[in-house]
Amino acid sequence: KEVNLNLIRAMARSGTGVVITPQIHPECCMALRALAIAVYLTPEGITVREAIERYERGELKPSLATPFANPQSVGGKV
Repeated sequence: KEVNLNLIRAMARSGTGVVITPQIHPECCMALRALAIAVYLTPEGITVREAIERYERGELKPSLATPFANPQSVGGKV
């Protein structure tokens, strides 16, 4: 997977503060975090509504994905 820098820049310009996703490429995660955009992982297969509700209840884990980490050590797929 390729890092989409244009999308990341657009998110930063739009004021995005949080990304909720079932998986993310480590380099994308690092770029988003460097721009003060929090990244949270959600289980695959749930609805957007469910993901937002879980985020609001504090049930989602922040993604700690880095290109140097073992994906198993950061909560699954990245």
